[in-house]
Amino acid sequence: VKLQVMSEKKYLQASQSAEFQNLHRSIKVGDVIGVEGFPGVSNKGELSVVPTNLKILSPCLHTLPEALSDPNIRIRERYKDMLV
Repeated sequence: VKLQVMSEKKYLQASQSAEFQNLHRSIKVGDVIGVEGFPGVSNKGELSVVPTNLKILSPCLHTLPEALSDPNIRIRERYKDMLV
């Protein structure tokens, strides 16, 4: 399940408000993050979470490929197919 997080500085707690830029620069594709907040809707109508607290739980140590071109990898290593 993919979930969109709409992070805005005005909704974050005061303790994280000062670290907003550094926190967003450090989040990469594939990172596992923890989010506390409330549901919201984006401009396109997608259900989203507006965080009041945001934390990196586990950073991604290897970059993820954009797409899997080898069909054998897609079959044998389903977790990679699901991540991409």
